[in-house]
Amino acid sequence: MTKEKVRGLLCLLIVVVFLVYTNQRFLFWDETEKRIVDVLPRDPAEIPPIFHPAFVSAGDSYLEENDIVVGVVVNGEPKAYPIIVLDRHEVVDDVIGNVPVVVSFCPLTGSAVAFQRPENVFYGVSGKLLRNNLVMYDNKTGSLWSQIMMRAVQGPLKGEPLKVLPSHLMEWTSWVTLFPNTKLLALPTTFKASEYFQNRFTSYRNSSDPGIFPVERLSEVIPFKEHVLGVRLDGATKAYPFSVLSRQSLLVDRIKNETVIVTFCGGSAQAFKADHHEFQPQSNCRMQDEEGNVWNTATGEQLGGGEKLQVLTHVIVYWFAWYDFNPDTSLYADQEV
Repeated sequence: MTKEKVRGLLCLLIVVVFLVYTNQRFLFWDETEKRIVDVLPRDPAEIPPIFHPAFVSAGDSYLEENDIVVGVVVNGEPKAYPIIVLDRHEVVDDVIGNVPVVVSFCPLTGSAVAFQRPENVFYGVSGKLLRNNLVMYDNKTGSLWSQIMMRAVQGPLKGEPLKVLPSHLMEWTSWVTLFPNTKLLALPTTFKASEYFQNRFTSYRNSSDPGIFPVERLSEVIPFKEHVLGVRLDGATKAYPFSVLSRQSLLVDRIKNETVIVTFCGGSAQAFKADHHEFQPQSNCRMQDEEGNVWNTATGEQLGGGEKLQVLTHVIVYWFAWYDFNPDTSLYADQEV
């Protein structure tokens, strides 16, 4: 074989190896990984995660009454994370009730998810999106985590689920009424204070456009950006539109032969297993069981009794995003009310 032929074969081999390497996602990645889009570098300067948050008391609030917060309660300790801050940071690594947690929010899909993190493991903004939704990474393994899927989608921990914690997406005045001893995430100094009050996603939220990247699967049954409570139970998914939930504080439904209770309190929704109880709605985020006991509809806790309902895995999210991730989902309809 001549030197020219050897040189030609080597060049061809180099080209093949390069093509295989640069297109490895299409050769070795599954369908979910192929849809991960690179947008920004890890922990981008435009969206830096918060690793060491500071807090103020409710009395020192800088919020308007109708400002939206992500509220989380762990071991009796309530904390509130304003959307005007999360719009700029998206991920907060914190400790609530002595439990290491992450509070995340994706402005594009309108979704808030809180979850428990292992000791000394921190989560950040990967700079990537999956179906327009936030993708996080952990600093220990570098695995990528989908917020809405609530599991690792790439890396050494692929397939591992997040330990999701109940969270609320509600107006500040409603949250502080329910939890007057709440702590409020202090306004960070990363950006000028005025930048946090600019509501940079207002035009996006007011538009009907779903996401900033093409959406593979769309349903026009309800508006794309209507918030729904998306519930997962034993492999089944069901969405409860806020336009329906806002007309009642409690509804009873069936998912996979399981009786579930969906409550609406302070503009936020939760889903619980009913267990053996039958409930009737009351005012002020309360419900009453068949024995006359009163329960908190936001937390699923019996007042003074110590019993607590099992919280179902759920997320508050825009309808277009929930459907794109869960095209086989059921939708709670008006006629079911």
